Amino acid sequence: MSNCFDSTTNDFKVWRLLSRFDFESRPNAKAEVYSLNAVSWKNISHITPQYRIPSSFIFKRQSIPFVNGALHMIACDCTSLGKGTNLVLVFDVKDENFREILLPDCLMNYDSECMLFVIAYGQSIAVVHIYETAMKNDIWVMKEYGVYNSWTNLGKLHNEDRASAAMFFRKNGQFMMDSFGKFFSFDFATQSFTHLFPDLEEIKAIQGTVGTVERWPASVFTYMETLALLDRGNLKMNQASRKI
Repeated sequence: MSNCFDSTTNDFKVWRLLSRFDFESRPNAKAEVYSLNAVSWKNISHITPQYRIPSSFIFKRQSIPFVNGALHMIACDCTSLGKGTNLVLVFDVKDENFREILLPDCLMNYDSECMLFVIAYGQSIAVVHIYETAMKNDIWVMKEYGVYNSWTNLGKLHNEDRASAAMFFRKNGQFMMDSFGKFFSFDFATQSFTHLFPDLEEIKAIQGTVGTVERWPASVFTYMETLALLDRGNLKMNQASRKI
């Protein structure tokens, strides 16, 4: 599930995708879109590609970055047991339809032992390839959005001390890393890690003593301040109260 904004109609939307998959049958994917303007859900399962949506038990479910008016996530066109083609599944919020972005050749073949995530990279996207028990991250960026030949390998992030996953591209050009609730910033130029949010780590450590909070890492999002009023139901009710 992911939130997004359709600037052409000034509408906030929620996109929900449910995918069930086993190796004995084809995937069964269903999708719905909620419109704040219409105050209703729309079922778009009839146009939803029947792809497997990979998930990770080590880190977290996929992030679904909103870039250039569209939502992006990794999907797999699985044709048989353990075989398939990885791709970036794109949902255009304006037209409410799906399209695909091909991955670099080295990332296309499905491998259940590897993890792939899409993250925002400015006005384009990047794909994080996590392997060797999450000790290494390989970063591919699409420097020109939608242009296959612009895929570029930035290099590898190797944390020798802890399993880590790149989760966010920062304005300073560094990548924010999540390591089971501990956060780092990685600088490609110096190949160094900087510890982030020590106070937050202390809080998570305290919570972890009474539960499994520390096992579940966070997600990072950008935001823009707005004066838009989202609770339209209350707005209508308040206007009716004033008339009375």
